Amino acid sequence: MTTAEIDEFLREIEKSARDRHIPILLGESAEILIGYARELKPKRILEIGTAIGYSGILLLLNSDGKAVLDTVERNAERIEEARINFEKAGLLERTNIYAGDSRDILPTLRDNRYDLIFMDGGKSRYKEDILLLESMLSEDGVIFADNVLFKGKVMAEGIPKRKHRSIVNNLREYLSILSRQDGYETALIDKGDGITVTRKKK
Repeated sequence: MTTAEIDEFLREIEKSARDRHIPILLGESAEILIGYARELKPKRILEIGTAIGYSGILLLLNSDGKAVLDTVERNAERIEEARINFEKAGLLERTNIYAGDSRDILPTLRDNRYDLIFMDGGKSRYKEDILLLESMLSEDGVIFADNVLFKGKVMAEGIPKRKHRSIVNNLREYLSILSRQDGYETALIDKGDGITVTRKKK
C-alpha cells in the first residue's frame, strides 16, 4: 500500500470501530504512543489488547522497518478481524497474534525482551500484568499503559459507584505498585484517559 492508501485504510478501521463501539486507541493517546514508537524505533513490540489490529498497525508503521509485534487478544472474533487487517496492511508476516488471556499468555513470553510494551487490555489485569512485564522490558524500553485514570474516576475522592468499583480500585492499586517499584520510574500523563510511561532507572 502507498502512504495515502494506508491512511485511508486506517480511517476505515477507525470508523468501523466507532460504528460498532469497539474501543481502540485514538486522539492524544494515539499521538503520544506514535511519538514513542518513532523515538525508540523498537525492534520487538508487545501489545496486550489487539482488538481489531488498529493500534498494532500504527505501532509497526512507526517503528523499525523490521520490527516484530507480539499481540495478545482473548476475543476470537476480533482476532480474526485483526488478522485480516494486518494482512491487508502488509504486516501479517511481522505479527504474532496470541489468543487468550494475558495471565495465561504472558508467562509463555517471559524470556523475551521488548523495546516497547503497550498495555491496553482489561484494566483489572494491569496490576498483575505489570509485575511480569517489567522483567520483560529491554534496557532502554518503555511500558506504555492507556486508560489508567478511567474517565477521571481513579483520582476522584470517595468510593466509586458499584459498577465501576472493581476497575477503579484495581487501577488505583496499579498506580500504587508503580510508585513503589525499585529500579523503575513512571510518568503519569494526564492526556486522553490517562497514560503511564514506565522505564528502567539509569
